[in-house]
Amino acid sequence: METIEAERKSLWAIGAQPARFEPATSLQVIMEAPSDVIAMAIVIRAIGAGHLRSTKTTRLYTAQEATRAMKKAGGASYAASSVK
Repeated sequence: METIEAERKSLWAIGAQPARFEPATSLQVIMEAPSDVIAMAIVIRAIGAGHLRSTKTTRLYTAQEATRAMKKAGGASYAASSVK
């Protein structure tokens, strides 16, 4: 639990809002950060402090970002290759 509290304080100090910590066999942290750079800084701090052995980061997109991406994809021409 000490590691969880240390990481929670670290998130607040660097400008992110921890949404949920889920300790199990591994620790899953769900957070909202003001930018991707801040999110990566948090991961780097946790690694540097020795709190993490390995990480996996997944960026979640807002509905607005997903909509913009879908509009861009819809406007792009794409010719699928034919498999014979």
